[in-house]
Amino acid sequence: MTARVMLVDGQPVLVLPTEVAERFQLKNHKEVGMLDTPNGVELFVDPEYARQLQVARGVMRDDREALAELAK
Repeated sequence: MTARVMLVDGQPVLVLPTEVAERFQLKNHKEVGMLDTPNGVELFVDPEYARQLQVARGVMRDDREALAELAK
């Protein structure tokens, strides 16, 4: 499955397949969170979840040694 990028009023717009929009109940002007990961960009229907996940990944990256000690 692929998405298409189109220019609308000079701005790039990501056009998702209808099946994806219907599955995640995406409607006009609904916000979708995006997170840059080692595997590429992940999209989230809940932008707050994307923000929380980004914070958690930052903690895991920055405090790797402390988390390893806590895991013992």
